[in-house]
Amino acid sequence: MPGIRNLLSVRLRDRLAFAGPALLLAVEASGEHGLTEVLAAGDEYGYALLWVFGITLLFKFALSHGIARYTLATGEPIFTGLRAIPGPKNWEVIFIMWIYILEMIGYGGIALFAGTFLAVVTGGAVPPLAITLAALAVIIAVLWRESLLRLEAVMTALVLVLVAGVAYSLLAIPLSPETVPVAEPFALIPHGSLMTIMALMGAVGSGLNLLLYSVWLHEAQGGSHGESHFRASMGNVTSTLAMAFLLIAFIAVVFCSLGNAANAGGEEHGTTIADITEDVSLVLLALPFGMPVFLLTGSAILFGAVISGMDGRARAIASFLQSTQSTDLDARTLYRIIILAFCAIILIAALIGSPEAIIRYISAFASIMFAVLGFMLIYVDLSLPPYARGSRLWLLVMASGSVAFLLIALLQEESILAFGLPLLERIALVVLALYLFSRSRLFSDAICGRTTWPDVCWIALIFGALSVYGTMRGIDAGGFIVNFRDLAPLIAGLVGGPAAGIASGFIGGAYRYTLGGWTVLPCSLAPVIAGLLGGAFRRLRRGKVTYIAGVLLAMAAECLHILVLVPLLTDASFPAYIGLVRTTLFPMMLANAVGVLMFLSILAEQGVSLPETAGDTKKGE
Repeated sequence: MPGIRNLLSVRLRDRLAFAGPALLLAVEASGEHGLTEVLAAGDEYGYALLWVFGITLLFKFALSHGIARYTLATGEPIFTGLRAIPGPKNWEVIFIMWIYILEMIGYGGIALFAGTFLAVVTGGAVPPLAITLAALAVIIAVLWRESLLRLEAVMTALVLVLVAGVAYSLLAIPLSPETVPVAEPFALIPHGSLMTIMALMGAVGSGLNLLLYSVWLHEAQGGSHGESHFRASMGNVTSTLAMAFLLIAFIAVVFCSLGNAANAGGEEHGTTIADITEDVSLVLLALPFGMPVFLLTGSAILFGAVISGMDGRARAIASFLQSTQSTDLDARTLYRIIILAFCAIILIAALIGSPEAIIRYISAFASIMFAVLGFMLIYVDLSLPPYARGSRLWLLVMASGSVAFLLIALLQEESILAFGLPLLERIALVVLALYLFSRSRLFSDAICGRTTWPDVCWIALIFGALSVYGTMRGIDAGGFIVNFRDLAPLIAGLVGGPAAGIASGFIGGAYRYTLGGWTVLPCSLAPVIAGLLGGAFRRLRRGKVTYIAGVLLAMAAECLHILVLVPLLTDASFPAYIGLVRTTLFPMMLANAVGVLMFLSILAEQGVSLPETAGDTKKGE
């Protein structure tokens, strides 16, 4: 008997070692941004879309399982494997890291959402922003030591609270024909539900945050790996992952049930925080302390998602920076700096308000990258030793799911589909012009830093004309011109220095000025600023412009244009400005980033690099 008890004790201890990362994943995935979508789906369609929950969680379980297999087999986080994907060095990891940082804006909305829940509990005595500030202070205190054990203890307590709260909320759902699913035939895809299905597939079970499971699993295992460790641990990983996804499914189904019960009378309801709170409160009135318990549970889920998301992202980014950049900072110091930066971003986002708009706005690129992630994981899986590779069934689930998620991501983000892809088609002519220009003596002189002032003028004229073309071939979107006029001056600055960049930007900006419109000033000035940025960046980097640096430069130039110059130089209303950002920012960032990538690829093909100085000119002969 003692031997059996000892054996059971060892097995339980081994399983608990894997339970912590799984619980962190469950809390993060449950509270990221899916509560409003799940409640709204239950409110409008009842239980008719439960099948969406099932297939979505099945795909995301398979993805998480593949991530775990890589970590156990190699002893490295999945981000190390993603860095082996063909293409520019570290491009996929850099892109994911930037999405993680941008998603902190969405976490500001989540934190404010949770603060609003708690403010209702206090009867409005404490404003939501004050609660959010207090929560951030607590989060910093919990995370400051970078202790995974402390975080796991907090998450375990949080999981117990939310499971009890969610189970108690179930008691409020009346057992009536209107609220109980019955065995009657219903359409697999109810009329008008396509957009809701797409939203649920992105919301239920999280997205790119699933990668963070690898970070926590690696930390919990201390880097242990190899075939023997893999075979001894994979069973526990599978069972704890299944437990995590069952918890995610349980929470999603309960919130869907609450939404369904709120609309038992057949009336239509809104999906804002106030609407959701009012609808659910009507259901919970019959339950003693029903509404306070629901609000406390909801805030626990949301704040749990914030704290786990901040920790996982900070660990991932700190590890990546240490492995790719020369820095004197140790991992803990980097982690703390990143946590403080995240808190600042969340606070700024919370001050902006409107959490639903913030959360949905940031999800565009993340949803597309998540769809591509499935194909990346298949590639990484093929590089694993035979004992750690996925089965044929796993490959089938990953391939079919990735195709479905990619189509859904493109359909959800209409601006990318409607404007981004056509812009890339138009950029093809610019790339052709760049290729022909790269064969000229003028290009060779510019690359070698031997340009004369007449050369600078020629570069300005060539790229100025391309900037004008970027405006002429822009796409009219309800009064906004989605364009790539900033691309040519940016590249002119990289090739010929600040003078060439500014001059070509002036040509493109002058043409834009003749078109008028309420954005005429910022849009006319933006190409000039882009040209200056290109020249200054080349000089600052001493000619060493990598693929990643070039993409970040293109994105920064477009963000400066849309997020800084437009609000500073126009008096547009907030709705008009948000419409501009929503329509133009992502497609133009994508188009300009691809254009810079093509330019740098041409340089690589030619076997040349930018000189250490830019804009060094000689007197014309």
